[in-house]
Amino acid sequence: MTLLHSRFGLVVLAAVAVVLIGFTSTGWKGVRIDLTQDGLYTLSQGSRNIIDNLESPVALEFYFSQQHTEDNPHLRNYGQRIRDVLREFAQVGGDKIDLRIIDPEPFSQEEDEADLIGMQSVRLSNAGDEFFLGLSGRREGGEAETIAFFHPNREEFLEQDISKLIYLAGRGGKPTVGILSSLDVNGGIDFSTRQPTPAWVAVDQLRRLYNVQEINALDDRISEEVDLLILIQPGNVSDAMLYAIDQYVVRGGNTLVFADPHSDMAALTRGPTPVPPIDNSIIRLLTHWGVQIDRSNMIADARHAVSVSRGDNQSPVRHLAIQAYEKSNIVGDDVVTNKLESLIFSTTSAITQASDSTIDFVPLIQSSAESMLFASETFDPAADPDDIYAAFEPTGERHTVAARVSGSFNTVFPGGYTPPVPEDDGENAEEASSEADDAQPAPEPIEHIENAQAAANLIVVADSDFLSDRLWVRVQNFFGQQIAQPFADNGDFVLNAVDNLLGSADLIGIRGRGQYARPFDVVEQMQREADAKFQKTERELTAKLDGLEAKLDELQAAKGADEDALTLNEEQLAEIENFQAEKLQTRKALRDVRHQLGSDIDNLGSWLKFINTALVPILLTLVVLFLRWRRRSNQALA
Repeated sequence: MTLLHSRFGLVVLAAVAVVLIGFTSTGWKGVRIDLTQDGLYTLSQGSRNIIDNLESPVALEFYFSQQHTEDNPHLRNYGQRIRDVLREFAQVGGDKIDLRIIDPEPFSQEEDEADLIGMQSVRLSNAGDEFFLGLSGRREGGEAETIAFFHPNREEFLEQDISKLIYLAGRGGKPTVGILSSLDVNGGIDFSTRQPTPAWVAVDQLRRLYNVQEINALDDRISEEVDLLILIQPGNVSDAMLYAIDQYVVRGGNTLVFADPHSDMAALTRGPTPVPPIDNSIIRLLTHWGVQIDRSNMIADARHAVSVSRGDNQSPVRHLAIQAYEKSNIVGDDVVTNKLESLIFSTTSAITQASDSTIDFVPLIQSSAESMLFASETFDPAADPDDIYAAFEPTGERHTVAARVSGSFNTVFPGGYTPPVPEDDGENAEEASSEADDAQPAPEPIEHIENAQAAANLIVVADSDFLSDRLWVRVQNFFGQQIAQPFADNGDFVLNAVDNLLGSADLIGIRGRGQYARPFDVVEQMQREADAKFQKTERELTAKLDGLEAKLDELQAAKGADEDALTLNEEQLAEIENFQAEKLQTRKALRDVRHQLGSDIDNLGSWLKFINTALVPILLTLVVLFLRWRRRSNQALA
């Protein structure tokens, strides 16, 4: 009877297992649990919103040369992680995301297609095999958006990069950036030489990536095509344009602002008319939105002051008003400032949040604690920088020079804006009437929005000189081409900020995740110790080789001029033979060090495999046997 019950129980258990497996493969298809520490495979709500808002499906093609990564486990694992994340996007997107994973083989059509759409290949060996790790996405009838190569340095921003590609591919076409500036950022005329001046490199970079549209400060509206507004030291802004800027932001338009009360470039620009200072109305507009820019003071920073030349036969001096900021000045882990190393500012003001403001104010870059604010009216660009040092007294306070601002912004024009009616003296009334009849119909007035229609994101920088070529890039002529060689990361900051602000609120809200590859501290320590031994032995061998070459040179120099061959005595031959034997022993020691390293790591890996695969089942078996023994003991005692 017991045997019958045992067989019946096994049959029931097998049937239950089959049912569970079938239900899991059908009813739970696609259900996964993300047990990673940082939720590396779980999409944020921002990514899900971007997918939900797609108006048409987006086809993704992931080019991953998996077969070429057998000797590079780091790239192989990274590529597999990207593949898994993309599958999560496809799982969440359903019919809106069509994912193809392509392993382009050498000389195949897939490899040609990868080259054609702009995928970047990397050579991993001398055999010439090309490794691809890129992504392409497009909607039907739209332009392709690409990530030419997933660089491992941006691993923590993997979800954001993929979401951005899907967002842009779903839009179709390049975004449009509108620039309003009173400086010659788009190029101008050097009136001293009567020669044209090129556009600033920062703006030229934007032209290569986006559709850039110039905005006139006297216009009365901002085109609806503008996806991002950039204000660079705008001066003499008309009230109509000020109202257009106000309504653009109130409607939720993202904006990048470079507002500089102390612009060096404005003072250096030569022309028939001086460059106007930044319009006070722009400053008041920012103040109304809760962002205050100090118009009376500049930042002096002793810790990051840049050395400048004082002329011939004089040593350089550190200029407190020109700062080269580094990683210690970057606040937080914002995607705009991540990976930046050096940022140079000049005659910079300080940004603060208004005390009664409810906006979200996040500092991006701050001065060091060895800084102070000094009155800008006392600053003379031609004066000796030592004069600033004479009055310098650090306050221990850090000052914000760049900040991210977000929130719902209300209008500065309650009730709307009515353009003034030009006065008519009556003398040319008939002529004006005739011209009015021939003129084009007036554009429709801007629909006034009183309260915030949507949340807007702003990045505000209290310096416009920050964009000028002289602070971050050298432009050189190379065989007729102008080559820009940056020595600071100012240009990368601008590209990162524009790239970020062009995304939707959902895209901007996606934050970086952790790293997929976890450091193995024990193995890394073993690697460092073995490398130290190997390098020490290698240095000893190199020194002995150098000694042999020196001795051979001495023998060669001592050889007679008429001798056709080098003759060595027995003692010298024995010395060389001894060295050759010692060299072989040293090389063997080098191999032993490497072999021992690999053996130690393999042994450690074997122990880890044993713990992960065998130890736990063994422990569970022992627990079951113990419980069974204990139950039988209790039954025997009963």
